Amino acid sequence: MSERFRVVRLDEIDGYADEGKPRWHMIRFWTTQDWESAIGVLAAQLAEDPGNANVLSNLACAESRDGRLEPAREHLARAVELEPQFADNALNDPDLDAIRGDDRFPRPARQ
Repeated sequence: MSERFRVVRLDEIDGYADEGKPRWHMIRFWTTQDWESAIGVLAAQLAEDPGNANVLSNLACAESRDGRLEPAREHLARAVELEPQFADNALNDPDLDAIRGDDRFPRPARQ
């Protein structure tokens, strides 16, 4: 990857280890548009589970929103490679608007 981001330890995130707290609470960063924090949380999750297509897709969304277009393309491509249905999901996801016009944007196989 050409762009860098800060990986955070999950136990450093306020409230992350709270009992019953869902792993996906990082979605709160979408409401605040704190893309750097979202990317840090997702990068940490990806380090724990590198084959998780959900994490890859969400990371691509946060990166796209933050203008980190090349890493967003790479992570989305990997998510689709692991779980082809993510190509369908990506078609209308506004988080991916910044990369949708790129020729490398994944297209569903049936198109």
